[in-house]
Amino acid sequence: MTLFVRYIENNDHEGERWVFWLQKDGNEAALAELEQILETAEAEATAAEGYYEMPYQIPADIEPEAVVDKLVEYAEGGYMDGHNKVRGKLDLTRLRGRSWEGAFDTLYKGGIRNMFKDDTE
Repeated sequence: MTLFVRYIENNDHEGERWVFWLQKDGNEAALAELEQILETAEAEATAAEGYYEMPYQIPADIEPEAVVDKLVEYAEGGYMDGHNKVRGKLDLTRLRGRSWEGAFDTLYKGGIRNMFKDDTE
């Protein structure tokens, strides 16, 4: 049974909130690093802007694949579907060492999906 972690993007431009269920199995270290990158970026953004509402969150929610499949099946659409399943190996190379603005631009509009490689390769 594959487990997935909930990752949320609040997109003010589209006025939507998207949930990406990220494969946890095999990505534990990368997910911990992603959380650290987001925490650092949020602190830098707040320092630079005085106040910054973080558009990306990783709550402690973990669900089995069967639950995620149902959430994706029943998700409402808009600019993007409200729930999305992302499988594969998480590669954070594009985020490491970026400014907070660069990191957020990379993640913008579901960019997290582009950081997953097919785990069968």
